[in-house]
Amino acid sequence: MKKRSAQKIHITFGGVVCGLIVVALALGLIFNYLSLNEVSAKLSSANKKYETLVGEEKALSFEVEKQVNFTNIDKLATERLGMVKLQPHQVQYVTLAEADTMTVKEDDPENGLVSNLVASFNILVEYLK
Repeated sequence: MKKRSAQKIHITFGGVVCGLIVVALALGLIFNYLSLNEVSAKLSSANKKYETLVGEEKALSFEVEKQVNFTNIDKLATERLGMVKLQPHQVQYVTLAEADTMTVKEDDPENGLVSNLVASFNILVEYLK
């Protein structure tokens, strides 16, 4: 029987460099997979938030449509605000001889703030009669 002699392992510089490159590539791949996993988790969370917001938007749109419904407006006006519908004898129709026009009066230096307020108040009182 022959004795096995201790075998020497020859490690060359090229082998060490090649090993370091393989380790660096493996670490780079692991880092990329971790980054991808993190981004995927954030995307999943954002998609869940988006779905929740879309659901809330649909619910709020339905609520707005319900509030704008003329039946609900009529009910609100009569029940909560105490309004009543006009009777036929309360409606007056006005026919105009000319087309509707508006004229802008230039400011008079004699008319001050107080006179403008009094004129506005008189117009309001006349409207309420």
